[in-house]
Amino acid sequence: MGNAHGYAAIASLALLACQPMYGEKPDTLGKVKPIAKKTDGKDGEPAKKEDPYVTACSFNSHLDPKVYGKRDPKLAEPLRIAGDAKITVAQQSTVEKARVKQYQLGLDDYAAALKKDPYDADATLGLARAYDGLKRSGCAVMLIKRLADLTRSDKYADSARRAIAQVQSNPDWFKDYRQDVDRELP
Repeated sequence: MGNAHGYAAIASLALLACQPMYGEKPDTLGKVKPIAKKTDGKDGEPAKKEDPYVTACSFNSHLDPKVYGKRDPKLAEPLRIAGDAKITVAQQSTVEKARVKQYQLGLDDYAAALKKDPYDADATLGLARAYDGLKRSGCAVMLIKRLADLTRSDKYADSARRAIAQVQSNPDWFKDYRQDVDRELP
């Protein structure tokens, strides 16, 4: 009989424990608070944003006229002018998708111009600006270095210096990585 009283006592306690406290309904949960932003561990600062620029570049900066045939500045010029027009349209566009499309079209024109005339400093600069518009800083800096390399040639130095002067007189160009560009300039 002692066991029966023990079981009864345990059952009574279990029933009492399952009853609401003080005879009221339990509180409901409030709205769930959003999870705090991840921090990088330094004084609770938010994690750093990833750089929007691509620094890798697979563009061949050493276009050889032997591979692409003889230099033909007359065929390159209309392509370069078309690229200039597309870059101008891209810079004036307020719609991101349209702006990117114009930069891509300009890039294609400048690349085609450089295949016709691998030493065209204006097309090289235009291609660097197109890459800048597409957030491809690695290619833009590499092409600025190519302009600097062209200044060492007696035949192409004047046009390369004019293109470099344009870069130097336009501080808004390549502004997010201007230090890298300035390091490559002679």
